[in-house]
Amino acid sequence: MLCGAPLKNINHHQPKYSESNMTTFESLLSEFKKLPRTKRELTLLQVAGYPHYENVCSNILAFYLDPEEEHGLGDLVLQAILGLLSPDRSTFNTITEAAVHREWLTKDHKRIDLVVE
Repeated sequence: MLCGAPLKNINHHQPKYSESNMTTFESLLSEFKKLPRTKRELTLLQVAGYPHYENVCSNILAFYLDPEEEHGLGDLVLQAILGLLSPDRSTFNTITEAAVHREWLTKDHKRIDLVVE
């Protein structure tokens, strides 16, 4: 049953596999295992600090706002935000250095999620 309704027109029979199909599958699986492993790039969740969910959004923003991070975008994200904040300026100087801080402590002991200097 799906969502309380009975499943109709579903073939409940197991698919039939021939011995030659299984041999081919096992051969392909064996060849796949021989492929060289490549360096895996960071995933979006790893950048976000998975599995610590409370700061995921800020971690993602901090990653993309830092022009020297691995994303390869340079200052594109910062330039885009600055362009939205000051639409009369079409371009800004290239931003080669930016310090991105997470959980910035204020004088009254509160925290700002993200600060870009």
